[in-house]
Amino acid sequence: MDQPAPTAAAKTKAYSYLRFSTPDQMRGDSHRRQTELARQYAVRHGLDLDDNLTFNDLGVSAFRGRNAKAGALRAFLDAVEYEYVSEGSYLLVESLDRLSRDEILSAQALFMQIVGAGINLVTLQDRRCYSKATINANPTDLIVSIVTMMRAHEESATKQRRLKAVWKNKRDRATDRPMTEKAPAWLRLDREAGVFEVIPERAEMVRRIYSMAEAGVGYERIARTLNEEGVATFGRSEAWQRSYVVKLLSNEAVIGTFVPHVTEYLEGHKVRRPQTPITDYYPAIIDRETFERMRAQRSEARAPSVRGTGTLRNLLGHAQR
Repeated sequence: MDQPAPTAAAKTKAYSYLRFSTPDQMRGDSHRRQTELARQYAVRHGLDLDDNLTFNDLGVSAFRGRNAKAGALRAFLDAVEYEYVSEGSYLLVESLDRLSRDEILSAQALFMQIVGAGINLVTLQDRRCYSKATINANPTDLIVSIVTMMRAHEESATKQRRLKAVWKNKRDRATDRPMTEKAPAWLRLDREAGVFEVIPERAEMVRRIYSMAEAGVGYERIARTLNEEGVATFGRSEAWQRSYVVKLLSNEAVIGTFVPHVTEYLEGHKVRRPQTPITDYYPAIIDRETFERMRAQRSEARAPSVRGTGTLRNLLGHAQR
C-alpha cells in the first residue's frame, strides 16, 4: 500500500510593519528600504513573509502613539488579540523607533504587549530579535530596548522644541515679515517683497457680502444669490455655502488681524489653541466698525429668546420656569 508523501512543514509567518512620519518620505527611499529589509530577513531565516496582511502607517507619527491607538499598528495588535496572527509569528520593523517615539512608559508598555503576546519582534537595522525566550535568557535585551526607545523619544522631543522655537521667532517678527505664506482667500503673498497684497475682485466680493448682511439679507439667501449669479467660489467648493458666508462674516482677517494657533496634546488628543491676536498683520479690507456691527448682529441672532409661555429652554433641553 502506497504511503502518502511527506509534507513540508509550514513556514512560520512573518509580518512587515512600515511607518514613516511624513507623506514626503513615501516619495523617497524609506518605503523601498523598509520593504527590502523585511524581505531579505524573511528569506535568510526561512520565514513566510505575508504579502496579503501587511501593516503600513504612511505619514503617521509615533511621537504621541497615534499609530498604536488608531493606525495600522493598532490593527496588528487587534489581529494578535483575535488570533488572526498566531503566537510565535514574527513582526519585522526597521527599528524600535518605527514602533514608538512616545514617552518611555507608554513605549515600553507597547513593546511588552507585543513580546508578551508571544510575537517575535525583529528590528531589521541591528538584526535583533526580541522575544519572551531571548529576554528571559538575556535580560540586558530589555535594557537595550528601553535605552533605544528613550533616545527615540528624546530625538522627537528635541525636534519639537526646535520647531516651537522657530515658530516663536517667526511670531516675534510677524510685524516685519509674514510668518507663513498661507493667506486668506482675498489676499496673496508677494514673495519677493515679503508682503500680502489684496486680490481686488475677491476683496470686493467680501465687501458685498458684508453689505448684504448689514442690509438684513440672511446668510442662506446671500449664498443662494451668489450661486444664482454664477459668482466663482474662493475655494474648491463648487457652490457658495451658508457656512462659508458665516465664516467670512466672523473672520478677523478682514480687519487685518491674524490669530496664530499652537498645537497641544491633551490626554492623547490633539488640540489647537488660539494665541494672542496680531493686529495689522494683513491689509484690512473691512473697517473695524462694520466688522463689530456684524459681530453684534450675529450675537443677537444666537441669543435665546423668551417665548410667550415664559419658558426658556437651556442647553440640555430641560424647561426652566
